[in-house]
Amino acid sequence: MTCSKCSFKFCWICLKNVDHQDHSCNKLQAEAGIDPNSARAQLNKYAHFLNRYNIHQQSILLEEKLRLVADKTMQELADKGASWIDVQYIKQATDALMETRAILKHTYIFGYFLPEKTNREIFEFLQADLESGVERLSGLLEATGDKDRVRILNATEYVRQRQKNLLEGLADGDIQVAIGKKNSETVYTNEENAKYDGWIYTVNR
Repeated sequence: MTCSKCSFKFCWICLKNVDHQDHSCNKLQAEAGIDPNSARAQLNKYAHFLNRYNIHQQSILLEEKLRLVADKTMQELADKGASWIDVQYIKQATDALMETRAILKHTYIFGYFLPEKTNREIFEFLQADLESGVERLSGLLEATGDKDRVRILNATEYVRQRQKNLLEGLADGDIQVAIGKKNSETVYTNEENAKYDGWIYTVNR
């Protein structure tokens, strides 16, 4: 977000001075000296994931008006001489934004239950990368004045690609802890013979 008075840019989730170029407030920050299995640590974890789930849900509700704004913007562009096909990028961008918000909301449920010894860092990186793209696209769609067609198209493609990266990372096999078969944990089952290799799983043929 940007302050309308002083133009100070900050993350509306964590309120830090950041323009989502190095987004990392999706990561759970453990308190120093606190037992991760203590009631306090577990409550902090629950609050972290619930808060971010609710934030994306609130964004979805607030951005519902973008669908009406998108229709109005498309009509205005058409009235200025643009073809109806040429203005579809507004609708496509709005659809991508709303869809991705819903996906991000549910990644916090997934993240809450993700075993600690899985490759959480890559999951959080892909999640943060997608959140950064969503915030940029949202900013472009909500900006007043003429819409920058090229920037919106690029931002939409960025979000779509990052969404694909995250979903494929989650779907390409079992997410297991790479500590041996006896002590491995499974979040969900895909292939019986899936082998964990970092983040992506390869199937033994």
